[in-house]
Amino acid sequence: MIFNSTMLSVNLLLRSILGCLLVVCHHSLVLSYQETQVQVADDVFLHTLEYGDSQSGTAPVVLFVHGFPDLSLSWQYHAQRLAEEGYFVVTPDLRGFGSSSMPKGGIAVYGRQHLISDLDALRKHYCGENGSFALIVGHDFGGTIVWATLDKFGLKGDSPIAHSAVIFNAPHPRIFFKHISKPAQAIKSWYMFFFQIPWLPEVFLYETKFLYHLTAIHYRSPPMKSMIPSIVNVEENLAIYKEALTDYDRIHAMLSYYRGIKSGLWRELGVDMSKLTMLERLIRWLHGIPPVDDDSCQEASADSDETKDDDIRITIPTLVLWGEKDFALSKELATPPPEIVEHNTVEYFDDAGHCVHWEQPLETAERLIRFANAHNGNNNGGSSSNATATV
Repeated sequence: MIFNSTMLSVNLLLRSILGCLLVVCHHSLVLSYQETQVQVADDVFLHTLEYGDSQSGTAPVVLFVHGFPDLSLSWQYHAQRLAEEGYFVVTPDLRGFGSSSMPKGGIAVYGRQHLISDLDALRKHYCGENGSFALIVGHDFGGTIVWATLDKFGLKGDSPIAHSAVIFNAPHPRIFFKHISKPAQAIKSWYMFFFQIPWLPEVFLYETKFLYHLTAIHYRSPPMKSMIPSIVNVEENLAIYKEALTDYDRIHAMLSYYRGIKSGLWRELGVDMSKLTMLERLIRWLHGIPPVDDDSCQEASADSDETKDDDIRITIPTLVLWGEKDFALSKELATPPPEIVEHNTVEYFDDAGHCVHWEQPLETAERLIRFANAHNGNNNGGSSSNATATV
Protein backbone atom coordinates (compact mmCIF):
# COMPACT_ATOMS: atom_id res chain seq x y z
CA MET A 1 0.00 0.00 0.00
CA ILE A 2 2.88 2.36 0.87
CA PHE A 3 4.51 1.47 -2.45
CA ASN A 4 1.28 2.22 -4.34
CA SER A 5 0.85 5.55 -2.53
CA THR A 6 4.44 6.49 -3.33
CA MET A 7 4.02 5.60 -7.00
CA LEU A 8 0.79 7.60 -7.14
CA SER A 9 2.54 10.62 -5.64
CA VAL A 10 5.40 10.30 -8.12
CA ASN A 11 2.94 10.00 -10.98
CA LEU A 12 1.06 13.11 -9.88
CA LEU A 13 4.35 15.01 -9.47
CA LEU A 14 5.53 14.03 -12.95
CA ARG A 15 2.19 15.04 -14.47
CA SER A 16 2.37 18.40 -12.70
CA ILE A 17 5.89 19.02 -13.97
CA LEU A 18 4.82 18.04 -17.50
CA GLY A 19 1.83 20.34 -17.25
CA CYS A 20 4.03 23.26 -16.21
CA LEU A 21 6.43 22.61 -19.09
CA LEU A 22 3.54 22.49 -21.55
CA VAL A 23 2.14 25.76 -20.26
CA VAL A 24 5.54 27.48 -20.50
CA CYS A 25 6.05 26.11 -24.01
CA HIS A 26 2.55 27.07 -25.07
CA HIS A 27 2.81 30.64 -23.77
CA SER A 28 6.09 31.13 -25.67
CA LEU A 29 4.49 30.35 -29.02
CA VAL A 30 4.01 33.08 -31.61
CA LEU A 31 1.43 32.44 -34.30
CA SER A 32 3.00 32.73 -37.75
CA TYR A 33 1.56 31.53 -41.05
CA GLN A 34 1.17 32.47 -44.70
CA GLU A 35 -2.06 32.35 -46.71
CA THR A 36 -2.16 30.94 -50.21
CA GLN A 37 -4.50 29.41 -52.78
CA VAL A 38 -3.68 25.91 -54.06
CA GLN A 39 -5.28 24.69 -57.27
CA VAL A 40 -6.50 21.10 -56.83
CA ALA A 41 -8.82 20.87 -59.87
CA ASP A 42 -9.62 22.90 -62.98
CA ASP A 43 -12.11 25.11 -61.17
CA VAL A 44 -11.19 24.48 -57.53
CA PHE A 45 -8.70 26.47 -55.45
CA LEU A 46 -8.29 25.71 -51.75
CA HIS A 47 -7.52 28.57 -49.40
CA THR A 48 -4.61 27.22 -47.34
CA LEU A 49 -2.65 28.34 -44.30
CA GLU A 50 1.03 27.39 -44.23
CA TYR A 51 3.10 27.18 -41.04
CA GLY A 52 6.86 26.76 -40.80
CA ASP A 53 9.78 27.16 -43.18
CA SER A 54 8.70 26.52 -46.75
CA GLN A 55 12.05 27.60 -48.21
CA SER A 56 14.19 24.69 -47.06
CA GLY A 57 12.26 22.11 -49.06
CA THR A 58 13.42 19.42 -46.63
CA ALA A 59 10.98 19.83 -43.74
CA PRO A 60 8.50 16.96 -43.42
CA VAL A 61 5.01 18.11 -44.40
CA VAL A 62 1.90 17.66 -42.24
CA LEU A 63 -1.65 18.08 -43.56
CA PHE A 64 -4.61 18.95 -41.32
CA VAL A 65 -8.18 18.43 -42.58
CA HIS A 66 -10.99 20.18 -40.72
CA GLY A 67 -14.54 18.99 -40.17
CA PHE A 68 -18.04 20.47 -40.21
CA PRO A 69 -18.82 23.30 -39.60
CA ASP A 70 -15.21 24.33 -39.37
CA LEU A 71 -12.32 26.04 -41.11
CA SER A 72 -8.56 25.77 -41.41
CA LEU A 73 -8.34 28.16 -38.43
CA SER A 74 -9.39 25.39 -36.06
CA TRP A 75 -5.88 23.88 -36.25
CA GLN A 76 -3.88 27.03 -35.47
CA TYR A 77 -2.50 25.90 -32.12
CA HIS A 78 -1.64 22.35 -33.23
CA ALA A 79 -0.17 23.57 -36.51
CA GLN A 80 2.06 26.11 -34.79
CA ARG A 81 3.26 23.52 -32.25
CA LEU A 82 4.27 21.14 -35.05
CA ALA A 83 5.92 23.98 -36.97
CA GLU A 84 8.00 24.74 -33.88
CA GLU A 85 9.14 21.10 -34.01
CA GLY A 86 10.49 21.55 -37.54
CA TYR A 87 7.51 20.42 -39.60
CA PHE A 88 5.98 22.34 -42.48
CA VAL A 89 2.22 22.36 -41.84
CA VAL A 90 -0.64 23.05 -44.23
CA THR A 91 -4.27 23.52 -43.20
CA PRO A 92 -6.69 24.08 -46.10
CA ASP A 93 -10.31 25.13 -46.14
CA LEU A 94 -12.10 22.25 -47.84
CA ARG A 95 -13.90 22.97 -51.11
CA GLY A 96 -17.02 25.00 -50.42
CA PHE A 97 -15.76 26.10 -46.99
CA GLY A 98 -14.29 29.43 -45.92
CA SER A 99 -12.40 31.16 -48.72
CA SER A 100 -12.03 28.08 -50.94
CA SER A 101 -13.82 27.66 -54.27
CA MET A 102 -17.45 26.59 -54.49
CA PRO A 103 -17.40 24.52 -57.70
CA LYS A 104 -20.53 24.23 -59.83
CA GLY A 105 -22.12 20.87 -60.51
CA GLY A 106 -24.46 20.24 -57.62
CA ILE A 107 -23.94 17.60 -54.99
CA ALA A 108 -21.80 15.43 -57.28
CA VAL A 109 -18.80 17.78 -57.00
CA TYR A 110 -18.70 17.08 -53.26
CA GLY A 111 -18.62 13.31 -53.74
CA ARG A 112 -15.94 11.13 -52.21
CA GLN A 113 -13.80 10.83 -55.33
CA HIS A 114 -13.44 14.61 -55.60
CA LEU A 115 -12.55 15.02 -51.91
CA ILE A 116 -9.93 12.27 -52.12
CA SER A 117 -8.57 13.86 -55.28
CA ASP A 118 -8.26 17.21 -53.47
CA LEU A 119 -6.06 15.69 -50.76
CA ASP A 120 -3.96 13.85 -53.33
CA ALA A 121 -3.52 17.09 -55.28
CA LEU A 122 -2.31 18.79 -52.10
CA ARG A 123 0.16 15.94 -51.61
CA LYS A 124 1.56 16.39 -55.12
CA HIS A 125 1.73 20.17 -54.67
CA TYR A 126 3.62 20.07 -51.37
CA CYS A 127 5.47 16.74 -51.50
CA GLY A 128 6.06 16.09 -55.19
CA GLU A 129 4.57 13.53 -57.55
CA ASN A 130 5.90 10.54 -55.60
CA GLY A 131 6.20 12.14 -52.16
CA SER A 132 4.11 11.60 -49.03
CA PHE A 133 2.96 13.68 -46.10
CA ALA A 134 4.82 12.86 -42.91
CA LEU A 135 1.46 12.95 -41.14
CA ILE A 136 -2.15 13.53 -42.15
CA VAL A 137 -4.67 14.62 -39.51
CA GLY A 138 -8.45 14.82 -39.76
CA HIS A 139 -11.38 15.66 -37.51
CA ASP A 140 -15.11 14.94 -37.92
CA PHE A 141 -16.00 14.93 -41.64
CA GLY A 142 -12.36 15.74 -42.36
CA GLY A 143 -11.42 12.55 -40.52
CA THR A 144 -13.88 10.61 -42.65
CA ILE A 145 -12.26 12.04 -45.78
CA VAL A 146 -8.84 11.02 -44.44
CA TRP A 147 -10.09 7.47 -43.80
CA ALA A 148 -11.48 7.30 -47.34
CA THR A 149 -8.18 8.61 -48.73
CA LEU A 150 -6.22 6.04 -46.72
CA ASP A 151 -8.49 3.33 -48.09
CA LYS A 152 -7.14 4.25 -51.51
CA PHE A 153 -3.59 5.41 -50.69
CA GLY A 154 -2.78 3.84 -47.33
CA LEU A 155 -0.35 1.08 -48.29
CA LYS A 156 3.31 1.25 -47.24
CA GLY A 157 5.79 1.09 -50.07
CA ASP A 158 3.14 2.06 -52.63
CA SER A 159 3.39 5.89 -52.56
CA PRO A 160 1.09 6.28 -49.55
CA ILE A 161 -0.71 9.57 -49.03
CA ALA A 162 1.18 9.85 -45.71
CA HIS A 163 3.60 7.93 -43.51
CA SER A 164 1.13 8.07 -40.60
CA ALA A 165 -2.33 9.39 -39.77
CA VAL A 166 -4.20 10.73 -36.74
CA ILE A 167 -7.99 10.86 -36.59
CA PHE A 168 -9.99 12.96 -34.13
CA ASN A 169 -13.52 11.67 -33.45
CA ALA A 170 -14.29 10.34 -36.90
CA PRO A 171 -15.22 6.69 -37.51
CA HIS A 172 -14.01 4.67 -40.45
CA PRO A 173 -16.91 4.70 -42.97
CA ARG A 174 -17.29 0.92 -42.79
CA ILE A 175 -17.85 1.09 -39.04
CA PHE A 176 -20.18 4.07 -39.28
CA PHE A 177 -22.42 2.49 -41.91
CA LYS A 178 -22.69 -0.67 -39.82
CA HIS A 179 -23.90 1.33 -36.81
CA ILE A 180 -26.13 3.92 -38.49
CA SER A 181 -29.03 1.45 -38.63
CA LYS A 182 -28.87 0.93 -34.86
CA PRO A 183 -31.28 3.14 -32.87
CA ALA A 184 -28.62 4.63 -30.57
CA GLN A 185 -26.43 5.93 -33.40
CA ALA A 186 -29.38 6.80 -35.65
CA ILE A 187 -30.68 9.14 -32.92
CA LYS A 188 -27.24 10.73 -32.51
CA SER A 189 -27.07 11.21 -36.29
CA TRP A 190 -30.50 12.84 -36.58
CA TYR A 191 -28.99 15.98 -38.11
CA MET A 192 -27.60 13.99 -41.05
CA PHE A 193 -31.14 13.01 -41.99
CA PHE A 194 -32.39 16.55 -41.39
CA PHE A 195 -29.75 17.82 -43.81
CA GLN A 196 -31.27 15.68 -46.59
CA ILE A 197 -34.33 17.94 -46.71
CA PRO A 198 -33.92 20.53 -49.48
CA TRP A 199 -33.73 24.23 -48.57
CA LEU A 200 -35.16 23.99 -45.05
CA PRO A 201 -31.79 23.30 -43.33
CA GLU A 202 -30.20 26.18 -45.23
CA VAL A 203 -32.97 28.56 -44.22
CA PHE A 204 -32.84 27.47 -40.58
CA LEU A 205 -29.03 27.70 -40.31
CA TYR A 206 -28.97 31.01 -42.18
CA GLU A 207 -31.73 32.73 -40.22
CA THR A 208 -30.59 31.54 -36.77
CA LYS A 209 -26.83 31.80 -37.44
CA PHE A 210 -26.72 28.48 -35.57
CA LEU A 211 -23.38 27.28 -36.95
CA TYR A 212 -21.64 30.50 -35.96
CA HIS A 213 -23.12 30.51 -32.45
CA LEU A 214 -22.10 26.86 -31.99
CA THR A 215 -18.53 27.71 -33.00
CA ALA A 216 -18.44 30.75 -30.71
CA ILE A 217 -19.50 28.61 -27.73
CA HIS A 218 -16.60 26.20 -28.37
CA TYR A 219 -14.14 29.05 -28.87
CA ARG A 220 -15.06 30.58 -25.54
CA SER A 221 -14.93 27.31 -23.58
CA PRO A 222 -12.54 27.22 -20.57
CA PRO A 223 -9.85 25.04 -22.19
CA MET A 224 -9.77 27.30 -25.23
CA LYS A 225 -9.58 30.41 -23.05
CA SER A 226 -6.45 29.01 -21.40
CA MET A 227 -4.79 28.62 -24.80
CA ILE A 228 -6.17 31.44 -26.93
CA PRO A 229 -4.70 34.64 -25.40
CA SER A 230 -1.09 33.82 -26.22
CA ILE A 231 -1.49 32.60 -29.78
CA VAL A 232 -4.93 33.26 -31.30
CA ASN A 233 -6.89 36.48 -31.78
CA VAL A 234 -10.36 35.39 -30.74
CA GLU A 235 -12.33 38.27 -32.23
CA GLU A 236 -10.50 38.16 -35.56
CA ASN A 237 -11.10 34.42 -35.86
CA LEU A 238 -14.75 34.64 -34.87
CA ALA A 239 -15.26 37.40 -37.44
CA ILE A 240 -13.89 35.04 -40.13
CA TYR A 241 -16.10 32.21 -38.87
CA LYS A 242 -19.13 34.50 -38.84
CA GLU A 243 -18.60 35.48 -42.45
CA ALA A 244 -18.16 31.86 -43.53
CA LEU A 245 -20.92 30.27 -41.45
CA THR A 246 -23.67 32.82 -42.06
CA ASP A 247 -23.39 32.96 -45.86
CA TYR A 248 -26.31 31.13 -47.50
CA ASP A 249 -24.32 29.77 -50.45
CA ARG A 250 -21.53 28.54 -48.16
CA ILE A 251 -24.06 26.80 -45.93
CA HIS A 252 -25.54 25.09 -49.00
CA ALA A 253 -22.07 23.95 -50.09
CA MET A 254 -21.25 22.56 -46.63
CA LEU A 255 -24.50 20.61 -46.47
CA SER A 256 -23.66 19.07 -49.85
CA TYR A 257 -21.06 16.93 -48.06
CA TYR A 258 -23.83 15.18 -46.16
CA ARG A 259 -26.18 15.05 -49.11
CA GLY A 260 -23.43 13.42 -51.14
CA ILE A 261 -23.50 10.35 -48.89
CA LYS A 262 -27.30 10.11 -48.82
CA SER A 263 -27.52 7.04 -51.04
CA GLY A 264 -25.04 5.18 -48.85
CA LEU A 265 -27.09 5.99 -45.76
CA TRP A 266 -30.31 4.75 -47.33
CA ARG A 267 -28.68 1.52 -48.49
CA GLU A 268 -27.38 0.75 -45.01
CA LEU A 269 -30.86 1.34 -43.63
CA GLY A 270 -32.24 -1.23 -46.05
CA VAL A 271 -33.87 1.15 -48.55
CA ASP A 272 -34.05 -0.25 -52.08
CA MET A 273 -32.65 2.54 -54.23
CA SER A 274 -34.07 0.94 -57.38
CA LYS A 275 -37.61 1.52 -56.08
CA LEU A 276 -37.55 5.17 -55.20
CA THR A 277 -40.81 6.81 -54.16
CA MET A 278 -42.09 9.90 -55.90
CA LEU A 279 -41.04 11.91 -52.83
CA GLU A 280 -37.47 10.64 -53.10
CA ARG A 281 -37.44 11.43 -56.82
CA LEU A 282 -38.68 14.93 -56.04
CA ILE A 283 -35.97 15.42 -53.41
CA ARG A 284 -33.31 14.26 -55.85
CA TRP A 285 -34.64 16.67 -58.48
CA LEU A 286 -34.68 19.58 -56.03
CA HIS A 287 -31.07 18.82 -55.04
CA GLY A 288 -29.97 18.60 -58.68
CA ILE A 289 -29.18 14.84 -58.51
CA PRO A 290 -30.06 13.01 -61.76
CA PRO A 291 -32.61 10.16 -61.61
CA VAL A 292 -31.25 6.89 -60.26
CA ASP A 293 -31.28 5.25 -63.70
CA ASP A 294 -29.20 8.08 -65.19
CA ASP A 295 -25.58 7.05 -65.77
CA SER A 296 -24.40 10.56 -64.92
CA CYS A 297 -25.39 10.11 -61.28
CA GLN A 298 -23.26 7.05 -60.64
CA GLU A 299 -20.49 8.99 -58.94
CA ALA A 300 -22.85 10.76 -56.54
CA SER A 301 -25.12 7.84 -55.75
CA ALA A 302 -22.68 4.94 -55.64
CA ASP A 303 -19.81 6.52 -53.77
CA SER A 304 -19.84 3.95 -50.98
CA ASP A 305 -19.51 1.09 -53.48
CA GLU A 306 -16.34 2.38 -55.15
CA THR A 307 -13.98 0.18 -53.15
CA LYS A 308 -14.78 -3.26 -51.82
CA ASP A 309 -13.70 -4.42 -48.37
CA ASP A 310 -11.37 -7.05 -49.82
CA ASP A 311 -9.49 -4.36 -51.76
CA ILE A 312 -8.80 -2.14 -48.74
CA ARG A 313 -5.68 -2.46 -46.63
CA ILE A 314 -4.33 0.43 -44.56
CA THR A 315 -0.84 -0.50 -43.42
CA ILE A 316 0.56 2.85 -42.30
CA PRO A 317 0.44 3.55 -38.53
CA THR A 318 -2.81 5.23 -37.45
CA LEU A 319 -3.85 6.83 -34.17
CA VAL A 320 -7.42 7.64 -33.15
CA LEU A 321 -7.89 10.32 -30.47
CA TRP A 322 -11.47 10.14 -29.23
CA GLY A 323 -13.42 12.31 -26.80
CA GLU A 324 -15.76 9.99 -24.93
CA LYS A 325 -18.44 12.66 -24.36
CA ASP A 326 -19.14 12.97 -28.09
CA PHE A 327 -22.77 14.02 -28.61
CA ALA A 328 -22.84 12.83 -32.23
CA LEU A 329 -20.87 9.57 -32.26
CA SER A 330 -20.98 6.51 -30.03
CA LYS A 331 -17.75 5.32 -28.43
CA GLU A 332 -18.11 1.97 -30.23
CA LEU A 333 -17.33 3.72 -33.51
CA ALA A 334 -13.80 4.73 -32.47
CA THR A 335 -12.02 1.48 -33.37
CA PRO A 336 -11.63 0.89 -37.13
CA PRO A 337 -12.01 -2.60 -38.63
CA PRO A 338 -8.82 -4.55 -37.75
CA GLU A 339 -9.03 -6.49 -41.01
CA ILE A 340 -8.69 -3.16 -42.86
CA VAL A 341 -6.49 -1.06 -40.56
CA GLU A 342 -3.42 -3.07 -39.54
CA HIS A 343 -1.58 -0.80 -37.09
CA ASN A 344 -3.99 1.30 -35.07
CA THR A 345 -4.10 2.72 -31.56
CA VAL A 346 -7.18 4.28 -29.97
CA GLU A 347 -6.76 6.72 -27.10
CA TYR A 348 -9.85 7.93 -25.26
CA PHE A 349 -10.15 11.31 -23.53
CA ASP A 350 -12.75 10.73 -20.86
CA ASP A 351 -13.24 14.45 -20.12
CA ALA A 352 -13.64 15.66 -23.71
CA GLY A 353 -16.37 15.60 -26.32
CA HIS A 354 -16.61 15.77 -30.10
CA CYS A 355 -14.11 18.62 -30.50
CA VAL A 356 -11.37 17.01 -28.43
CA HIS A 357 -8.65 19.04 -30.20
CA TRP A 358 -10.32 22.23 -28.93
CA GLU A 359 -11.22 20.91 -25.50
CA GLN A 360 -7.81 19.34 -24.80
CA PRO A 361 -5.45 21.43 -26.99
CA LEU A 362 -2.26 21.01 -24.95
CA GLU A 363 -2.59 17.25 -24.49
CA THR A 364 -3.65 16.48 -28.06
CA ALA A 365 -0.91 18.67 -29.55
CA GLU A 366 1.73 16.84 -27.51
CA ARG A 367 0.29 13.50 -28.59
CA LEU A 368 0.41 14.57 -32.24
CA ILE A 369 4.05 15.60 -31.94
CA ARG A 370 5.09 12.33 -30.29
CA PHE A 371 3.26 10.28 -32.90
CA ALA A 372 4.63 12.31 -35.82
CA ASN A 373 8.20 12.08 -34.51
CA ALA A 374 7.88 8.34 -33.95
CA HIS A 375 6.64 7.59 -37.46
CA ASN A 376 8.15 10.32 -39.61
CA GLY A 377 9.34 8.52 -42.73
CA ASN A 378 9.05 5.17 -40.93
CA ASN A 379 8.29 2.54 -43.56
CA ASN A 380 9.14 -0.51 -41.52
CA GLY A 381 6.78 -3.42 -41.72
CA GLY A 382 5.75 -5.47 -38.76
CA SER A 383 2.87 -7.58 -37.59
CA SER A 384 -0.65 -6.24 -37.19
CA SER A 385 -1.21 -4.41 -33.95
CA ASN A 386 -4.13 -2.61 -32.35
CA ALA A 387 -4.36 -1.04 -28.91
CA THR A 388 -6.56 1.20 -26.77
CA ALA A 389 -5.86 3.58 -23.91
CA THR A 390 -7.68 6.19 -21.81
CA VAL A 391 -6.16 9.58 -21.08
